Amino acid sequence: MAEPQPRFCKWALGVCASALLGLLLIVWVQSERVKRAELELTATNARLNEAEKKITDASAQLAKSAADLGESAKREASLTAQVAAIQAEMAQQRKALTDALDAAEQRGKELAAAKLQAESARTEANAARAEADAAKAQARADETRYRRVRQFMETAFHPFAPITVGPSDTTVVGVMRGAVDELESGALADDPTARALVQTTIATVLLNSGEETLAQQLFDDVLVDSRRRFTSDHEELADAIADAARARIATGDLAGAAPLADEALAMAKRISPGDSPLLADAIGVQAELAAAQGKLPEAARYAEEAASIWLRTAPKAWQTARELQKVADIYDRQRNYADALKVLQETLKIRRALHKGDHPDIAAALISLGGVQQSLGQLDEAKKNLEDALAMQRALHAGDHWAVADALHNLASVKQSLGESVEAERLFRQALAMKERIHKGDDPSVAAGLVSLALVEQSLRREDLAEPMLDRAIKMRQNLHEGDHEATARAFACRAWVRYDRREYDKAASDCKTAVEMLERLFPSGSAARAVAIALDARIAARMGDTEDARKKIEQAVTMVESAEQPAGANTRVVLELRDEVMR
Repeated sequence: MAEPQPRFCKWALGVCASALLGLLLIVWVQSERVKRAELELTATNARLNEAEKKITDASAQLAKSAADLGESAKREASLTAQVAAIQAEMAQQRKALTDALDAAEQRGKELAAAKLQAESARTEANAARAEADAAKAQARADETRYRRVRQFMETAFHPFAPITVGPSDTTVVGVMRGAVDELESGALADDPTARALVQTTIATVLLNSGEETLAQQLFDDVLVDSRRRFTSDHEELADAIADAARARIATGDLAGAAPLADEALAMAKRISPGDSPLLADAIGVQAELAAAQGKLPEAARYAEEAASIWLRTAPKAWQTARELQKVADIYDRQRNYADALKVLQETLKIRRALHKGDHPDIAAALISLGGVQQSLGQLDEAKKNLEDALAMQRALHAGDHWAVADALHNLASVKQSLGESVEAERLFRQALAMKERIHKGDDPSVAAGLVSLALVEQSLRREDLAEPMLDRAIKMRQNLHEGDHEATARAFACRAWVRYDRREYDKAASDCKTAVEMLERLFPSGSAARAVAIALDARIAARMGDTEDARKKIEQAVTMVESAEQPAGANTRVVLELRDEVMR
C-alpha cells in the first residue's frame, strides 16, 4: 500500500481541525443556549412563582369577593323581601284607602238616602200624626155613638125588665119592635151611622129569633140609607149589602140574595184585597147562599176559605169559631161527619178558651157536636153533650127561650135514637110548648116541632095524635112559604106515612103524590128527600095492588138515593128498607 501524501494529510488534518472547531463552536453555542434557556427557565420559574403567588392572592381575593358577594346577595335578598313587604303593605294601604273612599262614597249615598228617608219618614210621620189625630177624633165620635146606641137599647129594654131577673126572652121580639118604632119616630136621626148600627143590631136579633121578614125590612132600610150616604166603595156599604143578602137567604129568597152576595164580595175584594174581616164576612155569605142552594161542595169551599182567613188573622177570635161552626154545619149536611166532628171539637176549644163558665156560644157548639155524634152513632156521647147544653141554656135564659127549646128538641131526638121514645115524646112536647109560647102564630120552628112530635107519636102507635099535628104543620108551612118548599113537601110525606099506618091508603097516596110532585119541581135532577118520597109512593102503590108501578118507582128511588146521598145515610137506609118491603 502506498504511503499517504503529506499534502492530503495536512488537508485532512485541517478539515478535522475545522470540523472540531465547528463542533466546539456548536457545543459552545449550544452551551450558551442552554445557559440562556436555564436563565430563561429560572426567570420563567420566577415569573411562574410570581404568577402562582398572584393566583393565590387572586384566589384569596376571589374567595373574599365571593364571600362579600354572598353577603351582598343576602343583603339584596333581605332588601328585596323588605321591598316586597313594603310593596304589599302599600298595596294593602292602597286597597284600604280605596275601600275607605268607596265606603265614604257609599256612606255619602246612604246619608243622602237616609236624608231622603228621613224626609219621607217625617212626611209619613206627619201624615200618621194627622191620621192618628183623625183616628182619635173618630174614636171619640165612635165612643159617643156607641154610648148613644147603648143608651138607646137600654131604654128600649127598660120597660120589659123584671125586678129580679133579666128580661124574659118571650118579650125580646116585642122589645125589638118597640125599638123600631122609636127609630121611626126620629130617634138617632142626627147620626145616620148610629141609626144604621141600631137597625142592624135589631135586625140581627129579629133574624135569630125567627122574625125573618121584619129583619129583612130593617136590613133593606139600612142598605137604602147606606147607598144614599156612600156613592162609592165603603166598608159600611159592603156590610149593609152582605146583611141584606143574608136576610134574603134566611127568608128563602135565594134569587134576590145572589146578586147582593156577589156585589158584597166584589166590593170587599176592592176594599181589602188581602185577608180582612170584611172579605171573610163576604165570603161567608157566599157559603151560606151556596148551602141554601144545595151546592154543598161550593159552600164548603167558601166556608173553608172564610175560616182560613180568620185562622190566619185571629186564630182565637169568636169570629173564627163562628166560621168554623159554619164549616162543620156544611160537613154535617154532606154527611162528612168525621171532619165535622174534628172542626166542632176545635170550635168548642176556642169558645171555652174565650168564655169561662156558661155561655151561649159554648152551648151552641155542644149542641152541634151532639148532633154530629148522633149521626156517627156515638149516642151516649151525644146524649151527654146535649144534656150539658140544655143545662147551660137553662142557666143562661130565665123562662122561655128559643135556645132552650132547641136544646130540648135536640136532646129529644137523641133519646128517640136511643129507643127512649116515651122520654123523647116528653121532651119534644116541652120544646113545642115553649116554641108556641115564644112565637105567636105561624113559625118555622113550631112547624118543625109539630112534625118531630108527630113522628114520635107514630112510633108509639098513636097515629090519632100524630095526624092532627101534621095537619097543623102543613097548614103552617103553606102559610109561611108561598109555593113549593122542601119543608112543606116533607110534612106532606110524613102525613102520608101516618095515614098509611092508619090504612087510609087513598089519602096517603094523595099526600105522597103532592110531596113527590113538589120535590120534583124543587129538585128536578133528584135528591135524597125526593127519593124517600118516591119510595113511600111505591110502598103505597104496592099496598093498593099496583105491583108493576110499585116496582118501577122503587127502582127509581134506589137509583136516585144512591146518586144523591154519598156516603149512604139515613135516607138510603129508609129507601132500601122500603125496597125490601115492596119486593116482598
